[in-house]
Amino acid sequence: MLSVLGWMFQHWWLVLALGAVLGAYIVGGWRLALAVATLGAGVGLYRKRQEAERAKQRQRADRARQDRERVEQSVGAMGIEDVERELGKWNRD
Repeated sequence: MLSVLGWMFQHWWLVLALGAVLGAYIVGGWRLALAVATLGAGVGLYRKRQEAERAKQRQRADRARQDRERVEQSVGAMGIEDVERELGKWNRD
Protein backbone atom coordinates (compact mmCIF):
# COMPACT_ATOMS: atom_id res chain seq x y z
CA MET A 1 0.00 0.00 0.00
CA LEU A 2 2.82 2.38 0.85
CA SER A 3 4.60 1.65 -2.40
CA VAL A 4 1.50 2.64 -4.38
CA LEU A 5 1.19 5.86 -2.41
CA GLY A 6 4.89 6.52 -2.88
CA TRP A 7 4.55 6.02 -6.63
CA MET A 8 1.54 8.35 -6.73
CA PHE A 9 3.44 11.00 -4.79
CA GLN A 10 6.47 10.68 -7.05
CA HIS A 11 4.37 10.84 -10.23
CA TRP A 12 1.86 13.44 -9.04
CA TRP A 13 1.63 15.01 -12.47
CA LEU A 14 0.54 11.72 -14.05
CA VAL A 15 -2.09 11.16 -11.36
CA LEU A 16 -3.37 14.71 -11.92
CA ALA A 17 -3.50 14.19 -15.70
CA LEU A 18 -5.39 10.91 -15.37
CA GLY A 19 -7.81 12.58 -12.99
CA ALA A 20 -8.40 15.38 -15.49
CA VAL A 21 -9.04 12.88 -18.31
CA LEU A 22 -11.39 10.87 -16.11
CA GLY A 23 -13.24 14.01 -15.07
CA ALA A 24 -13.52 15.10 -18.68
CA TYR A 25 -14.89 11.67 -19.59
CA ILE A 26 -17.52 11.86 -16.86
CA VAL A 27 -18.54 15.40 -17.82
CA GLY A 28 -18.36 15.29 -21.61
CA GLY A 29 -17.78 11.75 -22.80
CA TRP A 30 -14.97 10.22 -24.77
CA ARG A 31 -14.52 13.18 -27.12
CA LEU A 32 -13.79 15.61 -24.30
CA ALA A 33 -11.53 13.04 -22.64
CA LEU A 34 -9.62 12.66 -25.90
CA ALA A 35 -9.31 16.43 -26.24
CA VAL A 36 -7.98 16.81 -22.70
CA ALA A 37 -5.53 13.93 -23.18
CA THR A 38 -4.29 15.42 -26.46
CA LEU A 39 -3.88 18.84 -24.89
CA GLY A 40 -2.02 17.31 -21.95
CA ALA A 41 0.30 15.37 -24.26
CA GLY A 42 1.03 18.53 -26.24
CA VAL A 43 1.87 20.48 -23.10
CA GLY A 44 4.07 17.63 -21.89
CA LEU A 45 6.00 17.46 -25.15
CA TYR A 46 6.43 21.24 -25.18
CA ARG A 47 7.83 21.24 -21.65
CA LYS A 48 10.17 18.33 -22.40
CA ARG A 49 11.50 20.17 -25.46
CA GLN A 50 12.08 23.31 -23.42
CA GLU A 51 13.92 21.29 -20.78
CA ALA A 52 16.17 19.80 -23.46
CA GLU A 53 16.92 23.29 -24.81
CA ARG A 54 17.84 24.52 -21.34
CA ALA A 55 20.19 21.55 -20.94
CA LYS A 56 21.87 22.40 -24.25
CA GLN A 57 22.25 26.02 -23.16
CA ARG A 58 23.83 24.92 -19.88
CA GLN A 59 26.28 22.71 -21.79
CA ARG A 60 27.22 25.60 -24.09
CA ALA A 61 27.67 27.92 -21.13
CA ASP A 62 29.87 25.37 -19.34
CA ARG A 63 31.97 24.86 -22.46
CA ALA A 64 32.37 28.63 -22.91
CA ARG A 65 33.37 28.99 -19.25
CA GLN A 66 35.99 26.26 -19.63
CA ASP A 67 37.35 27.88 -22.79
CA ARG A 68 37.51 31.26 -21.05
CA GLU A 69 39.36 29.77 -18.06
CA ARG A 70 41.82 28.01 -20.38
CA VAL A 71 42.53 31.25 -22.25
CA GLU A 72 42.90 33.18 -19.00
CA GLN A 73 45.39 30.61 -17.72
CA SER A 74 47.44 30.70 -20.90
CA VAL A 75 47.47 34.51 -20.92
CA GLY A 76 48.35 34.55 -17.23
CA ALA A 77 51.36 32.34 -17.92
CA MET A 78 52.69 34.72 -20.61
CA GLY A 79 54.93 37.64 -19.98
CA ILE A 80 53.84 41.20 -20.75
CA GLU A 81 55.88 41.32 -23.97
CA ASP A 82 54.33 38.08 -25.22
CA VAL A 83 50.84 39.39 -24.45
CA GLU A 84 51.52 42.66 -26.29
CA ARG A 85 52.92 40.77 -29.27
CA GLU A 86 49.88 38.49 -29.45
CA LEU A 87 47.51 41.44 -29.12
CA GLY A 88 49.44 43.25 -31.83
CA LYS A 89 48.40 40.53 -34.27
CA TRP A 90 44.78 41.55 -33.76
CA ASN A 91 45.14 45.31 -33.83
CA ARG A 92 44.43 47.12 -37.04
CA ASP A 93 46.12 50.35 -37.92
